[in-house]
Amino acid sequence: PGLRILGNAPHKAAVISLMRYVQSGSDVDFAMFRAALEAPKGDQAARYALESTPADFRAARAGFLRGRNASDDIPAIISGFVIMRRWAPFARAVESWREGDRQFMALEQLGERIRRGGSTDAEKAAYLAEAGALDRSASAHERQFSDQMGRVARLAAGLAYAAVAGL
Repeated sequence: PGLRILGNAPHKAAVISLMRYVQSGSDVDFAMFRAALEAPKGDQAARYALESTPADFRAARAGFLRGRNASDDIPAIISGFVIMRRWAPFARAVESWREGDRQFMALEQLGERIRRGGSTDAEKAAYLAEAGALDRSASAHERQFSDQMGRVARLAAGLAYAAVAGL
């Protein structure tokens, strides 16, 4: 329920599947890795659609659905993005989202390199180390995004209360 953007589950599933693939070489593990990347790709496509001029609301909705966000929440996610996109606290959160996207793209590129690359023990160890580093970096950006969105929500609620109170 609620906003899943940069949620931890797809990221962890992708890293685990990729690490399994490094060890097993199994097409099933690689397919699971690729499938786990679909949700972040959907959220990224939604953000691109909302940042385009003019914003493409239909593409944003499709992206958020692909990103496994609850369909009932998508209109509010889109409206909130459009209304707050230039507000500094929200803009900082979106920048963390962009950085999270860069981490997912790097993870996808690593997966493709592994798929084409070698299978010596040294190469496997290097792939596992790189996947671990990307995992830690993505986790840090996800926490930062979550913290920033919490701050945005508290600030927005405070502003709404002040407006209602006529302050």
